[in-house]
Amino acid sequence: MRPISQMSDETAAGITALFCDIDDTLTTGVVGENGEFCFAYYEIARKVRHKFAVPEGIRATDRVRLLAVAERILREVPGTAVSADPLYREAVVTIEFCKDVPTLIQADIERIKVISEEEGAVARVSSIHVNGWYGDCDQLTLSLHFASAVLGIDIASPRHRVAFVGDSQIDAPMFAYFPQSCGVANVLHFKGRTEADPIWVTKGEGGQGFVEAAERPLSVGRKVFEDDVKAGSIPVWNGV
Repeated sequence: MRPISQMSDETAAGITALFCDIDDTLTTGVVGENGEFCFAYYEIARKVRHKFAVPEGIRATDRVRLLAVAERILREVPGTAVSADPLYREAVVTIEFCKDVPTLIQADIERIKVISEEEGAVARVSSIHVNGWYGDCDQLTLSLHFASAVLGIDIASPRHRVAFVGDSQIDAPMFAYFPQSCGVANVLHFKGRTEADPIWVTKGEGGQGFVEAAERPLSVGRKVFEDDVKAGSIPVWNGV
C-alpha cells in the first residue's frame, strides 16, 4: 500500500466515480451490510426501489439460523454482544468486539469468526465487529448491479475510472477488483490478513480518511477546470 498522496495527477483526473464502504469509512457509525441489498431513489417516479441479493423467504430462514449462531458465540466467547442495531440489518448478524463492549483480544475475535464458519456462515472481521451471513453475497456484485441498473454505467470497463474506498476484510472483493482501490488508515490493522489489500491508503481513519481519498481526484479535477477556464476553452457565465 502506498500513500494516496502519491497518486499521479493523471490517474486522479481520470477517476469519474467513487464507491465506498459506509461504516467506519464514510462515517463512524452508520450501518452498511455486505452486498445484501441496495436502495435507490428514482426522482421521476418519486419512489425508493430496493434490490435484495437473496429472496425474502430465504432471508427469513437465514435470520433464524444467524440468531442461533449469535447465541452460540455469546455463550462461548465472554465479553461479546450482538450489535445494538439488529432491526436495521436484513441478512447479517453482527457481533461487537470493541467500542460498545470492552475490547477483546485477537484470539477471541478469531474465535467469533471460527464459530460462525463452523455453523456454515460466511464471516468477515471489520474494524469494530465480526459480520456473519449466509450465501455468496458481496459488495462487488451489488455495486455492479447498482451501477448498471441505477446509474446506467458499465463499471467493468474501464475499471480504472472508478475508485473504491473501504476499511476492512469485508471490502476485499472491491479492493481486488478496482485498480484504484483505497483504504482509510484503519485498514492497516488488517494488513496481510485480507484476501486483497487496497492499492492506496490515507493518513486519516474513518470519515476523515474518506474525505482525504475523495479530495485527491476532486482537487485535480478543479485544477483541470480552472486551467481550461484560463485558457478560454470553457466559457464562464458572468451573471449578465
